[in-house]
Amino acid sequence: MKRATPGVLIRSARESEQKPLEELQLRSSLENEGDRAFLMANPDVIQLPLQQILDGLVFVAELSGTIVGFVALKLYAPRKMELEGLFIEPGHWRLGMGRRLVAHAIEVSRAQGARTMIVFANPHADGFYRRVGFVKEGEVSIESQTAFVMSKDLRRR
Repeated sequence: MKRATPGVLIRSARESEQKPLEELQLRSSLENEGDRAFLMANPDVIQLPLQQILDGLVFVAELSGTIVGFVALKLYAPRKMELEGLFIEPGHWRLGMGRRLVAHAIEVSRAQGARTMIVFANPHADGFYRRVGFVKEGEVSIESQTAFVMSKDLRRR
């Protein structure tokens, strides 16, 4: 079992990091066998809008000066924030990076007045999101797959 890694810095993403973050997203996504064929046929679905970075809604996890993951937020509705993306470098999975990024996203969302956070989760990530406090509310079809609609009440600690 891998252990949590100390010394992780979570900070706002920089404009110049848009393409490297999209590349990280692709690397991470290709590790999921269920997504691989679709992504290889449709690489253009990997996008991180520059405006999202400029709006201060993308945060990176940095370890020894190297980005090892990121989380992207989006205002979904009044008082509701969407955890739109969470991607970790495959070599850094199961070290607590995802949990730290979600915790940071929750803090930011609360500071912006959000009471609820939602995520349209890939079914293979269901267990992770349940462990960090999300509850499955349903399913939707997104592009080529089913996604779980999950939510977290931000008013509870």
